[in-house]
Amino acid sequence: MNTTSQQEIMDCAYNWIIESFFNQQLQDTAIKYIQFKFKQPLSFSKLTEIHYNIFRNVHNKSELIEIQTIVELILLSADILDDIQDNDAPCNPWSNKPLSYNLNILLGYLFIALQRIHYINCSSDVKKIL
Repeated sequence: MNTTSQQEIMDCAYNWIIESFFNQQLQDTAIKYIQFKFKQPLSFSKLTEIHYNIFRNVHNKSELIEIQTIVELILLSADILDDIQDNDAPCNPWSNKPLSYNLNILLGYLFIALQRIHYINCSSDVKKIL
């Protein structure tokens, strides 16, 4: 079984952002946030991969990458929202952006994740878990 690389997850996220964000500035910033966060250890994507490999009878690499990317986008959205609420992470790139800008990006991530859950080519049992 091949493990998913961080670059594969980042590439998947980049493609979704390019397809979904029509404002170039928001798109560029959303990608910068991905580059910042996804270069750190992606622990939840690894946990997702472990669960996927244990509980799925049929393994599909592209399906796994999509599921891992969905999880990481949701977590990144939560991180941004937490930092907005607590205002305690001045080193994160979203800390110096206006609230409205960050809300657009994190909502965009969440909408992308929800859309991808709806359209992902996997069983309804997997979708219920997501």
